[in-house]
Amino acid sequence: MGSTVVATGRTEFGPGTVARLPELVASLGCDRVFVVTDAGLSDASATQAVALVGRRLPVACADGSGGGAGAARRGLREEPSRSGGPGLRAPSGVVDAVGVAGEDTEARRGAGEGRDLQVLARVTRVLELFDHETSRVDLASATARLGLNRSTTYRYLTAMVKHGLLTHAVGQGYSLGPTLSRVGLLALDRLPLLDRADPVMQILSEAVGETSVLSVWGGRGPLVARVHDEQSRFIRISVAVGSTLPIVTAQGQMYLAHLTDKRAIERALEGIEDPVRATLLGLREQIRRSGIAISDASGDGLRGIAAPIHGVDGSLVATLALIGTVSRMPRDAGDPRVVELQRAARTLSDPHPDQP
Repeated sequence: MGSTVVATGRTEFGPGTVARLPELVASLGCDRVFVVTDAGLSDASATQAVALVGRRLPVACADGSGGGAGAARRGLREEPSRSGGPGLRAPSGVVDAVGVAGEDTEARRGAGEGRDLQVLARVTRVLELFDHETSRVDLASATARLGLNRSTTYRYLTAMVKHGLLTHAVGQGYSLGPTLSRVGLLALDRLPLLDRADPVMQILSEAVGETSVLSVWGGRGPLVARVHDEQSRFIRISVAVGSTLPIVTAQGQMYLAHLTDKRAIERALEGIEDPVRATLLGLREQIRRSGIAISDASGDGLRGIAAPIHGVDGSLVATLALIGTVSRMPRDAGDPRVVELQRAARTLSDPHPDQP
């Protein structure tokens, strides 16, 4: 049974691409690739380099040993080459990516699955560039860290922006996009900590008569993951789940106190006026020592008190806070309501390996 050649893609390149031709061919991710060049490219030994791309990528290089009707169908004209045989005149070269049907169907299907996995792996690697201390990346740093060429990296970043996985701001680089924020909130909703937090927060709010808020770090500020409004009061105070709180809030101060990377601290304090900045930095040691952070939103008449929730390794994984009016909320760390808050935060903390 014969094989049928089906064209699936075409890439034209100029003289400046010769050095990267093997990389270009490999990035096409096809079962078969035919490289059609003029004599100049053949003389540069680029076609021989392409043949070394790998066993998984059979390559036929037509530079003086073929062409004919196939070239005519591709809209190229034959001209004599300097090597004496029939040659093909293209802009400088054309890479035609083709799939081979018929007896190679299974191989083509396997290659297609491989391409899908490669795309998924690269998208995952792009997302892994971001962490608690890296909220933005630019094209240059992404290219270097991914180990891809600049054009390939740009294509991935652009496609991810199009699908909402990333956002792009001119001069600021790329950051995580709205699709990930939505999916991230769904994932947060399924964290064991949040499942455990609901009854604890309900008991806390009922005991002290105030709204309780659980937040995780969102890169530049605390991200609200759970809220329990105190139902017994005629006027209730609430915070929107999914909102990012300012670094000056009690929760923000608690996270700032535990950040160790200088770049992360600088990002968290961006846009903060120098006097406030100095005050926040001066409170870090005290907050770590006391395990309590207190803030006043004087313009709104609100006060927040936050306590840390630690992971199994002792690191800060979340904060638990109480929010109420300035007239109702205490500033004394020994107040019974503060004691209840700390007790609830310890209940949600995983035991440290050195603790019983």
